Amino acid sequence: MKTNNKNQVCQRIWQHMLAKDCLVSCADIANELAVSKNHCRNVLNAFVEQGCAVKQKVGRIFHFAVIAASKPRLTSGRSTATKRQHKKTGRQKIWNSLKIQRVVSTADLVCLASVTEANASLYLRKLVNSGYVRVKNSVNTALANSEIKGQVSTFQLLRDTGRLCPIVRKGGCWDQNEQKLYLFNVGSNATHKENNHDQVA
Repeated sequence: MKTNNKNQVCQRIWQHMLAKDCLVSCADIANELAVSKNHCRNVLNAFVEQGCAVKQKVGRIFHFAVIAASKPRLTSGRSTATKRQHKKTGRQKIWNSLKIQRVVSTADLVCLASVTEANASLYLRKLVNSGYVRVKNSVNTALANSEIKGQVSTFQLLRDTGRLCPIVRKGGCWDQNEQKLYLFNVGSNATHKENNHDQVA
């Protein structure tokens, strides 16, 4: 397959995923677009490596979904440099899951991002304190188990600034996309520039 044709396939796959706006399997995309399943898988994995899509296992099959407002490099093949630069951390996976699901529970993140409950809870708390996330439904754990059985606290993403996850700092969360520090427990407009903005999550 010539390079131009491969690039056109990349664009078709991306547009198809945008139109679907949900988790889809490689086989479904390949069948609907009449393209090679192997090539389709490579393109989808490249989108994931660029931080423009998420990959989640549903049953025994991996499914893919785009991340809102992301802009992939629509060329064929994988980028070693991109893969190295955007190596997924647990918090990046949590952020990706928030961008896709918009509303999640801690248990959701444990499953979707493959992180521990303690790590998910801690990062959510920091995101809430810095205004990225709000508590949509809070369960009063002081009540008897019989009164709160089946209930879970849920969290909603409010401030989606881009594909890179906020980095927790001493006084707030450093936004890698906007190059701003959102302070803890203050309004979302209270931000300031930080000198050292080259650190990554």
